[in-house]
Amino acid sequence: MTATNHAATGAVLALAVQHPFIAFPLALASHFMLDVLPHYGVPYDKRPHHQTFGRVLAIDAVMLPVTAIALLFIADAAWWVVLIAMFLAICPDFVWVYRYWREKKGLVLAKNKFTYWHARIQWGERPWGWIVEIAWYVLIVGVLLQQVIVKA
Repeated sequence: MTATNHAATGAVLALAVQHPFIAFPLALASHFMLDVLPHYGVPYDKRPHHQTFGRVLAIDAVMLPVTAIALLFIADAAWWVVLIAMFLAICPDFVWVYRYWREKKGLVLAKNKFTYWHARIQWGERPWGWIVEIAWYVLIVGVLLQQVIVKA
């Protein structure tokens, strides 16, 4: 899943639960639950040259801060809980940045059970997965709006 979808899901959980000790582990766990779903992705070795990969990254880079700022406006007093939950929902993907950096430097990748498992659960990464990504984002925004309307 894109960082925006991970973050928005973490925010929904934080707003729904409103208790950091429950919301934070749920947000982290949500990352892996979303990665099991079919979502956008291309083979790792083809990413730098794939037509849509750069576009999806660019859209995600714009949508993530827009979503975060919008959420801060609708979050009540627990805005910091929402931000931390968003971060925790995204952070497992930081390992891919580290992996890419090591490969670019020509360094040997250490065998890591977590990275291996994290890659294996993403069996549904496909170029057509952008459809699922958009559908999930629309669903999450709908849930967020419902939470805001119910609280108002």
